[in-house]
Amino acid sequence: MAQKGSPQLMYGLNRSFILQCIREHGTISRSRISRLTGISMPTVTGIVDRLVSEDIVKETGKGESTGGRRPTLVRYNLDYGRVIGVDLGSEKVKIAGADLGGHIITLGEKSIWSWDDRSKLEKVIEGIEEVLREIPNYDPLRSALGVGVPGVVDYKSGSVSFAPLFPSWQNYPLREILETELKIPAYLDNDVYAAAWGEYSFGAAKEAKSSLFILVSRGIGSGLITDGKIYRGATGAAGEIGYTLVDRSNLHMNFGEKGCLESLCSTSAMASKAKEAVKRGESPLLKQLCNDDISALTPEIVCQAAIQNDPVASAIVEESREYLAVAIANAVSIVNPEMIVLGGDLAGLPDVEELFVQPLKALIKSHVPHFPTITLSSLTTNAVIYGAIGFALDLIQERLVGTAI
Repeated sequence: MAQKGSPQLMYGLNRSFILQCIREHGTISRSRISRLTGISMPTVTGIVDRLVSEDIVKETGKGESTGGRRPTLVRYNLDYGRVIGVDLGSEKVKIAGADLGGHIITLGEKSIWSWDDRSKLEKVIEGIEEVLREIPNYDPLRSALGVGVPGVVDYKSGSVSFAPLFPSWQNYPLREILETELKIPAYLDNDVYAAAWGEYSFGAAKEAKSSLFILVSRGIGSGLITDGKIYRGATGAAGEIGYTLVDRSNLHMNFGEKGCLESLCSTSAMASKAKEAVKRGESPLLKQLCNDDISALTPEIVCQAAIQNDPVASAIVEESREYLAVAIANAVSIVNPEMIVLGGDLAGLPDVEELFVQPLKALIKSHVPHFPTITLSSLTTNAVIYGAIGFALDLIQERLVGTAI
């Protein structure tokens, strides 16, 4: 609660606390808002009444009496505005439109494949515009955009300093371009941070005070949420768990653009190992499952073969989860999170609980001083989208506070 400063500043801070309280608790009375925030009842009443007059908050009826008159209940007007979440990939973009509760109204994918980064961006903007046209009650003055970018992002300026999938994006003012083209405010962040924020805001880590999201896909990355904030490190590169060294011999190896762990146990590494084994004639089952087309071998097929006790596939899965267990155990010992959330392509693999989650728990438990909850992402392939929606919701709330000061 605001204690010091000008009346204007105090009003803005109190309005922010009250909006956040209503947003988090759903239908609520003015008196309960006062109790939860510590803001005086007259101040709460004045601010809530103004929010109702602005249609940001709606009155929904009467609550139960506690001895006096039944209190009038209020709730956040989820249809006051709209947010758009974007999961940006190298060949396709996933775009969602949502209400102010983060409930997805429309969700779609658009191919952006092109040899040229400029053409890709044009297709991204086209895709967002298509979604905007589909969203009911869309008003650019009451909307915001969140984007998960596969690269290093300065979240304050919205500039992309490095994105391997978009080679020309070096110190690239992506937020400025999107805001200019779409005429709505935007917030950009790293896609793994977005996925971590999605799980914290809407998914498996919603009740956790600290959570480490670990994405295992073609690459491996992580995002740490603690005390409601993303931990970014000194240069914004915290969470690059894919670069973890798992043995001292790794110090003398060159993994190129990939990190050590990423080279050893990413889902693409699993597929590569399987392809090499089939080429050597070591697994008739893997060859059969890919219909003699080695290029069609996927991590999903490797897991299917492992479930059928194929020795080659089982060895690939075992090696991958043991490397991953080493990295997670080290991270747990250093960070001490309440929860580990496993996401990315790994979360969608067949029999992932049996092949990865339960064995990982058994491997890690005896090697860490404080064993966290380890669970799969509940948002699976939509974690980045939900994180981007969460970013946009926070941006909307800032505007709802700022426009009335």
